[in-house]
Amino acid sequence: MREGSVDIVVGLLGILSFVPPRTSLEEVLTGIWMQVLDLEGVGIHDNFFELGGHSLLATQAISRMHGVFMVEFPVHNFFETPTIAGLADAVSGICGGRDVAEEIARTWQELEQLSEEDIARKVAK
Repeated sequence: MREGSVDIVVGLLGILSFVPPRTSLEEVLTGIWMQVLDLEGVGIHDNFFELGGHSLLATQAISRMHGVFMVEFPVHNFFETPTIAGLADAVSGICGGRDVAEEIARTWQELEQLSEEDIARKVAK
């Protein structure tokens, strides 16, 4: 197989193995990764470190996860499960269950959609 053909096969395998976020929790975690890694199109089975992440970026991601879910997330969990799917399970466990973590994620997504005027109106009530 020629070198160009190998690149095409590897590219196709990446496309075929890509699994987009399926839940609000996975969407929020994927958004955090895309910001920290400055990437688009992160799948739930992609490995943070294979995407170019390193310990300092992992720390940034953990800090943002804390900002959303308001829980302490052990750094070792990130290294043990460096995929969105794995982290979603870990976050769910820390938050007290998948339903709780999903509700937090949905609320976060709703808040992210509000304009500054919307926020000011809600605070003024």
